[in-house]
Amino acid sequence: MRYRNVALPLAILSIGAILETAIACHFSVDARGWWPLILGISLLQVAAYSFAFGLVAGDRRLSSIYIVVLNGLFAATRVYVCCAYYAISIARAAAYPHLIELTPLQQAIRSNWSVYLMPLPFLIAHLALARTRLASARAQRPPREAG
Repeated sequence: MRYRNVALPLAILSIGAILETAIACHFSVDARGWWPLILGISLLQVAAYSFAFGLVAGDRRLSSIYIVVLNGLFAATRVYVCCAYYAISIARAAAYPHLIELTPLQQAIRSNWSVYLMPLPFLIAHLALARTRLASARAQRPPREAG
């Protein structure tokens, strides 16, 4: 596993985790006192994802653009979901549950599992892209001569 394949995603996603924590502290009074714990848990999740990203990459040298784009999209998705979580007001749903029905996207954003399941599509895409790129690189190499 190459150091760069872990460090670059970790740096990108750590910036996203800091933004998420700042957004949560801005919009939620409850989160303000818990920001060190929220940030710590977010950074642990980011570290686990970065390590898994590096394991999938293995010893392959990935381009910096590939790493930045894929993990930048993941960081942007996390920040978007955090913003959407606070933008979707469901306070009326508690008082009048028959009047408000959340869309599937809103249900996914408000789900307790979204934070934990969000990395999976990006890791699956990374696995598919890494395997495809490896297969195409092997196909382009000239065959070795026996002898």
